[in-house]
Amino acid sequence: MPPVRHSFSQYYAAPSVTRQGGTAAGSALTGAGTNTAHALAAERRVLLVGGAGAGKTTLLQWLAYTAATAEFSRDGESEGPWRGVVPFFVPLREFADRGLPQPEDFVRVTAPALAGEKPARWVSELLRSGRAMVLVDGVDEVLQPRREAVLLPALRHLEIKSNDVVHDLEGLVACRALRSVWITGFSSALTDLSALSRMHLTDLRLHAGTLDAIKALASVEGTYLPRLSVRHRKLVDGLDVLPEGLRVGELVVDMGADQRDLRGITRLADVHTVAAAGIPSVAEVDELAALPALRALVLTAATPARDLVRLRRLGGLRIELSGLAPADERAAREALPEADLVLHLDRAASITER
Repeated sequence: MPPVRHSFSQYYAAPSVTRQGGTAAGSALTGAGTNTAHALAAERRVLLVGGAGAGKTTLLQWLAYTAATAEFSRDGESEGPWRGVVPFFVPLREFADRGLPQPEDFVRVTAPALAGEKPARWVSELLRSGRAMVLVDGVDEVLQPRREAVLLPALRHLEIKSNDVVHDLEGLVACRALRSVWITGFSSALTDLSALSRMHLTDLRLHAGTLDAIKALASVEGTYLPRLSVRHRKLVDGLDVLPEGLRVGELVVDMGADQRDLRGITRLADVHTVAAAGIPSVAEVDELAALPALRALVLTAATPARDLVRLRRLGGLRIELSGLAPADERAAREALPEADLVLHLDRAASITER
């Protein structure tokens, strides 16, 4: 009796998903269920979490099937959410006792019969162009020692988004290559950043909806942070929300000019570079001038040009300005004759240096 073929799409119903958003009171589900494929297609990286038997593997296989069998319209365009995307299903359980596959091995892992027909560096080109869908299955099935030995050392960037579970960063100390950590959304659970003293970060971003993560900076007293980017509505009242004595090299205040106040920055004596939006007020310039290590000031939306005269007190400091129209170049140079001025004119279309 010949085998009977059944369509995956006919007998598998992908679960609908709901979007989760943060509120001041916590996290809440918002909106009705939406198509899984369309919901996931909007994200570059997705972590799928579920207990044993929850259907994680089947969902990944369905995603691979959906992308691989996407129907095309008459004009050659895909009618699904993934246009011209090539899926690669990588089950980690097959690599529990050996090294993880390199990108050019993905075809052999996903479809061994086609491995010999793959053009040279085809997978790498797909990855670079954003046309590859890499579906990694079974992270929880890799033995813990193997997971730490193989997966953690390769991690270079991590974003902790809308976290209400993780209280500290101790689990990241083993990530020797980790250089960038972004904490965003309503991450109210994270209250201990002391593990940063045993890590080698070059970029820490705290763009949290609550003050908890920013207050947690008090736990890294004495640890030098090469670059710290902060965003919170309380910054409109000044930088007093940051712990006094915090050691920071470059401070980025990622708020609109009318939503931030640089006063209080003198508590960060190690700062050598400050980046912010808008032209600082006279009071803010007074505090910037008092910073002993300040070498550079980077300003976006640095308008109007006539207000740049307030920065004269900073003398020969390197000042980088963006957001000025080409017609404002002369006014900017006349306002700051002593500054080591870098101008990004017309939205960085032209760059001139003095």
